[in-house]
Amino acid sequence: MNPPQASHTSDYVLIVNYHSTKYVRRVLNTLPEDVRVVIVDNFSTKEERSRVLDLQSDRVLVLPNENNGFAGGVNVGNRAIDPSCSVVLVNPDVEFLPGAYHHLISKSRENNLDIASPCILQNYEGEIWYCGGRIRASDLMVVHTNMGEIMPMCDALKETEFISGCVVYLSAAARKSLLPLDESMFMYYEDVLMSLDAKRSGIKMHLVTGSRVIHSEGATSRSNVTRRSALYHYYQARNRYLVSRRIGWNYYL
Repeated sequence: MNPPQASHTSDYVLIVNYHSTKYVRRVLNTLPEDVRVVIVDNFSTKEERSRVLDLQSDRVLVLPNENNGFAGGVNVGNRAIDPSCSVVLVNPDVEFLPGAYHHLISKSRENNLDIASPCILQNYEGEIWYCGGRIRASDLMVVHTNMGEIMPMCDALKETEFISGCVVYLSAAARKSLLPLDESMFMYYEDVLMSLDAKRSGIKMHLVTGSRVIHSEGATSRSNVTRRSALYHYYQARNRYLVSRRIGWNYYL
């Protein structure tokens, strides 16, 4: 199938799927109907591949892919989208609250933002999972601002030192500067490296506080750390080391 065609003013949502069709269906239902979506399916099973292909429509393009990780999936999708378009990277396990997607896009365009994120909540009660953050220099751990607090009603732009890869808007210029992602990472810490690369390139990162999404896994994973897989802990530790090597920090050396 040919790559999607888009006008210079279009934006795309890019989702990397790995055995998460039920979540992908849900996030598609919370996106506006006029948004074009590219789903890169990192292979897990034949049954899952079939379920993902069933999502294909006039506005949804599914790109079958071998499983070369999140970064590899992003790169496959990025190559398929016109470089003049903005892209919103979206994890499968989020839900956009009503109006949140268009608010993120309109605020980003009105203010010529290159990288932007909505506020990411743990639940409908408004408990914060991500509302800006920073990367701790001593060990490259991410600190989320006000995590666990209730998000107040507000609509502002807030500059941040760390942008979460859960939902992130990238302008055409940011895509050119920051993509492709480093596929050696495979999964985890791509957003840390992106944030550090953006900062070193002079690209500012912003939070659009009036745009809200729900991250289903946030509260569960935060309160049940022991349930994380061995692969999670492996790639978290490994990729912190790889990032430190790449940027010249010697905490682990």
